[in-house]
Amino acid sequence: MARSGLQQGFPPDTISTDLTFAGRTNQVIDLPNVVSKFLWMGTPLNQAIACVISNAACSIREFNAYGNLRANAAAGVTVLELIRDPFDFVDNYKNLRTESGRLVTRAAIAGRKKVA
Repeated sequence: MARSGLQQGFPPDTISTDLTFAGRTNQVIDLPNVVSKFLWMGTPLNQAIACVISNAACSIREFNAYGNLRANAAAGVTVLELIRDPFDFVDNYKNLRTESGRLVTRAAIAGRKKVA
């Protein structure tokens, strides 16, 4: 479905994992894996990252303070690396697609809003 939408010029506004009890499968793994799938479907890296950070934060009123690096804002920072080794991605129908790499988490820091 995502590939069809992208091919028709309908990119996502947000990207998430569906990491629920029912969604915990070998297709999801983690958020960088899902973002990697969008990269290999043609979504530019900066757009894919915006879909999981700033666009996602703006979509839910309670999270509007997140998704940016403004002074005194709450922040969580994740360092990702694009590993250029073949990786097998699996979709919900157990179809396998090998791509030339994927994003992996190298560091993550959960931040809190600075109190003045």
